[in-house]
Amino acid sequence: MQLMHCMQKGRGVIATAFWVFLFSLMSGCSSQQVYQSSQGLRQGECDRIMDVAKREACLQEANKSWPEYDKDRKAP
Repeated sequence: MQLMHCMQKGRGVIATAFWVFLFSLMSGCSSQQVYQSSQGLRQGECDRIMDVAKREACLQEANKSWPEYDKDRKAP
């Protein structure tokens, strides 16, 4: 039951991220602007994780600066 609830929340996050991405493309935002504007959404999702270690790992990833994220994204 709890797994289904988590999966449904995950779909909501994916749908929200999709709409943010789509809107940003239509409004001419750069990748950096999209990344920075969605940081709060990612941080909010991390705050919902009950396991402390997993939450901290999630927040560390969500709080990456744009240069760090871009470097990781372009790495093979």
